[in-house]
Amino acid sequence: MKKLILKSALLMATTLSVPMAANAVPLPTTTYDLALDFATASQSGAWQYGSYDNWTNKTFSQFTYFKDCAWSSCGGLAELNDLVGWSGTSEISDPNILKNTGPTFTTAAFEQITFNSNQVTFGPYLGPTVARWTAEYSGTFDISASFMTVQVGNTAPSAYIFSGLEFDTVDLGNGTWNFNDTFNLEAGEYVDFVVYGENVNNKTTQVNAMITAVPEPETYALMLAGLGLVGFMARRRKAK
Repeated sequence: MKKLILKSALLMATTLSVPMAANAVPLPTTTYDLALDFATASQSGAWQYGSYDNWTNKTFSQFTYFKDCAWSSCGGLAELNDLVGWSGTSEISDPNILKNTGPTFTTAAFEQITFNSNQVTFGPYLGPTVARWTAEYSGTFDISASFMTVQVGNTAPSAYIFSGLEFDTVDLGNGTWNFNDTFNLEAGEYVDFVVYGENVNNKTTQVNAMITAVPEPETYALMLAGLGLVGFMARRRKAK
């Protein structure tokens, strides 16, 4: 109950319109979302897309090829204009991470893959496919994710949450796996969202991932004090 009250106070505080001084430092980003933040021009900011060189040492290599199915054949998915994303060795190759920017559709090729609207999918064939989120500042972060296979054929891979130590793993089968936990991270530390199952387990998988910064206790205190001041001012104006 205490946590719910604090979160409610945070929500109330964020809805208040408070003028910012011209020289004020903007607040850091508090919520990161893999789908909403998906970068199609460059891999910048907190998210990078790539794969591990191999599963033993887990060396991360960033994808270098941008693919847009408006101009590429996308490996047989001819002219599906709404798929954009990144791949490993060419604009039509596996492994890859894609976002469907248009309406939901299901392909006839590749054992019927359903690309849901505004969602991100991992093509895990030929490598552990990775979306890496890097903390831009130190703090406590709530990390949640879901992994759902969206391809009818092929054998399902496994899903992983990894940051130096493996947080958790599950064999996806044909279902969905949900993950949620809270971690303390230093600036520059990372969290990897991974889909992998060796080359034979290459079913396309939709990945939803969200990281939310958890305010420190002193931040809550300041917000509650601010809310108290706002309430006091409102009562004072009403009394007049």
